[in-house]
Amino acid sequence: LRTKLSQETWQLLEEACRVARLAPDSLRQYKPWAVTSMLATHAAADEMGARNSRHAASLGVEEIVEKYVGNKETLYLETALAQFEAMDGFSPPLQEALLAQGCDAVLSPKENTQLANWPVWWHRGQAQAFADEYLQDESLPPELLAEYHSVLVTARNRTMAYRLVSMLESDEPHTYFVTVGLMH
Repeated sequence: LRTKLSQETWQLLEEACRVARLAPDSLRQYKPWAVTSMLATHAAADEMGARNSRHAASLGVEEIVEKYVGNKETLYLETALAQFEAMDGFSPPLQEALLAQGCDAVLSPKENTQLANWPVWWHRGQAQAFADEYLQDESLPPELLAEYHSVLVTARNRTMAYRLVSMLESDEPHTYFVTVGLMH
């Protein structure tokens, strides 16, 4: 990990690790995007007022939907592996920029941010509130923001839509309930 980061970002990561109670050396085998994900989980839990990252996850789409599913057959429009591969495909500059953002989120939690509203917006179907916030994002240079959106939103949405179409066009009779996160 250290060889993939600038000295400045590595120092920022060391500071964030102290706050998040992580050992920087324990992260050396991870790619920047994976560490970003760990830091984002920590920051999100803190920002949402959750007791820990597990509690924060319980407020997310997957946990809420699983409560409704019960023992019904479950199909996924996307696998966790596909999500990991998407993030792994980020350019090195984007991975480093996102890692620096993750560190900043841990080191300087922003007061009155909208993240805590995301589960509420999702639950109420208020996609426009999320879209308005998402489209105002100026946290990355425009070319990195465009790459992020292309990989994490546009390409994944297209793949999920194709999967959904194939399910709906199947010859087997089924009734489907489909749920996706606010970003999709």
